[in-house]
Amino acid sequence: QQQDDVLPIEVPANTHKSIRKLMAGNDRYVRNASQTVQEKQLNEHQLRRRLSTLGQAPWAIMVSCSDSRCPVERVFDASPGDLFVVRVAGNICGSPIGGVIGSAEYGVEHLKS
Repeated sequence: QQQDDVLPIEVPANTHKSIRKLMAGNDRYVRNASQTVQEKQLNEHQLRRRLSTLGQAPWAIMVSCSDSRCPVERVFDASPGDLFVVRVAGNICGSPIGGVIGSAEYGVEHLKS
C-alpha cells in the first residue's frame, strides 16, 4: 500500500489537552504534591452529590490493570468523574464485541470522553 492511500488520523484538540492534564496530575503524584486526603474527601463528597444529579463527563478513558495497588485516579491525581476507567486482569482487551473494548466504546459514544 502506498503512502498516499493511507488516510491521516486527525487528533482532536481535546486529546492533547487531556494528555497534558494526565501528565500534570502524574507529575503532582510523583512530587507528592497531590491534594491531601482530607481535602479530597471534602471535595469528593460535594462532587459525588453533583455527579449523581448532573451525570458524569469524564475527559479521558483509561484501560488499566485490575491490580488494587495501582489506583489510576490517584496516580493521575484525578477526582471522581474525571476519568472513565476500565480495569482488566491479565492485560488482555479481548474481543471487539463486548468486554473491555465495548466498555471503552461506551465511554466514547455515551459519555463523549
